Amino acid sequence: MMTLRRSADRGYADHGWLKSLHTFSFADYHDPAHMGWSNLRDGRDGSVLIHADASLYAGLFDGDERATLALAPGRRAYLHVVRGAIEANGQPLGAGDALKIEREGSLSLAAGRDAEVLVFDLPGCG
Repeated sequence: MMTLRRSADRGYADHGWLKSLHTFSFADYHDPAHMGWSNLRDGRDGSVLIHADASLYAGLFDGDERATLALAPGRRAYLHVVRGAIEANGQPLGAGDALKIEREGSLSLAAGRDAEVLVFDLPGCG
C-alpha cells in the first residue's frame, strides 16, 4: 500500500527566519492524521530522533538511472522528493512530495528528472 502526500498538502510554518513544510507534527504544526506511522520523535532543538532500527538512503536520479530497495517483511519505507521529479513504484512524484510505503516487497525508483530523494527504511508499528 502506498499513501501519497503532495507537497501542497503538508503543514506550513512561518517562523520568521524559516519558512517550511512539515509532513509530520513538528514545532507548532500538529496533525493527528499523520502521527504514529513510525517511531519518529522530536529530539533536541526540534530535530528528529529515530529510536528504531532504521536506515537512510539518499540518491540522485536523472534519465535512465534506476534503483530498487527490497523491503523485508514488516518493514516500511518513507520517500521524500527533495527536488526534481521521479517515479516510485510507477507513482509520479514532484519536488516536496512524500510517499509512505507499507506492505510492498520493494521500492523501485525510475524516470528521474534532476531528482534528489531521501528514503527511510523503517520498522513497522505494532
